[in-house]
Amino acid sequence: MKSTYLQALKCESVDHTPVWFMRQAGRYMKDFRKMRETYTFMDLVRTPELAAEVTMQPIRSFGMDAAIIFSDILVLADAFNLDFTYIDKLGPQIGKKLTVSKDILDIPLDAIEEKLAYVFQAIKCTKEQLKEYHTPLIGFAAAPFTLASYVIGEDFKGDDKKMIKWCMSHIDFVHEALEFISEATIRYLKAQVKAGVDALQIFESWNSYLSWKLSEEFSAPYIKKIIKAVKETCNVPITIFGTANSNYYSQLLNSGTNAISFDAKINIAEARKNIPKNIAVQGNLDSFFLFRDRKTLMNEVDRILLSMQDHQGFIFNLGHGVMPETPEDAIKSVIDRVHCFSSLKS
Repeated sequence: MKSTYLQALKCESVDHTPVWFMRQAGRYMKDFRKMRETYTFMDLVRTPELAAEVTMQPIRSFGMDAAIIFSDILVLADAFNLDFTYIDKLGPQIGKKLTVSKDILDIPLDAIEEKLAYVFQAIKCTKEQLKEYHTPLIGFAAAPFTLASYVIGEDFKGDDKKMIKWCMSHIDFVHEALEFISEATIRYLKAQVKAGVDALQIFESWNSYLSWKLSEEFSAPYIKKIIKAVKETCNVPITIFGTANSNYYSQLLNSGTNAISFDAKINIAEARKNIPKNIAVQGNLDSFFLFRDRKTLMNEVDRILLSMQDHQGFIFNLGHGVMPETPEDAIKSVIDRVHCFSSLKS
């Protein structure tokens, strides 16, 4: 498949800057909200045809250069039999937690492909629909520390301080859990590739709660382990996103990743100078700018594009994900602006 997104991940020359948005499929779209009048969030995730439809909605409406399968970073908790569910206005909920070694030993890794078959079927269904758009599909998983933040320990109710304190007093178990989650994630990502995804992204959504030292201990080594294992058998590009990559990206430069996706807390052009030319960069429009007036939004889009125009291996994206209530016309305006800028530049 000839794709500007896949070419940019290889740091090759492209005829236009590729653009897609994290959380581009979902609740900001009226088509999605209409589906939610009939189906629960988990209905959409666990029904392949519905997940494919949600994945396709932004591609049909806005023409992004990549699709990302509609799912959730916590579906592995589904495979772990931890009573994963999603409650409106409360978000993801984990009914059971891993607290001792026996909890881990009771989870059969060999059952992951069977238990998450709905994800792989959704990938196959989506790939079939993407053929006419010549658009690649991204698969994804949570980084081990991010998933662990939800599934180990006590019910922290989003209190990061309590979570980190718990980890500090259960170090051996935390590393045991991270090793187990890493192995599960390797199997999960390989199965996504087998189902047909063209690229992968690892989401370290909780690394902003870590100090530099704890990132070196709990985050980076396990991400590196996953990338190494996946690439031993799967020839797909991998991107690492983290909510604190602006601080910790140097820990990932020798990870084997194809791209680093940046949050909005850094000048991405300055970061590019410190990153090997064979590693692409992705980002990093502040999601809040999608709520600004059109002139201010376009100026910020142009600023990022101009700062990166002389660099190969750049993918335009957000510093985080599309937020609820984001105006659809703002999404369309940014996509059109990126594509228009590229054509004007040429």
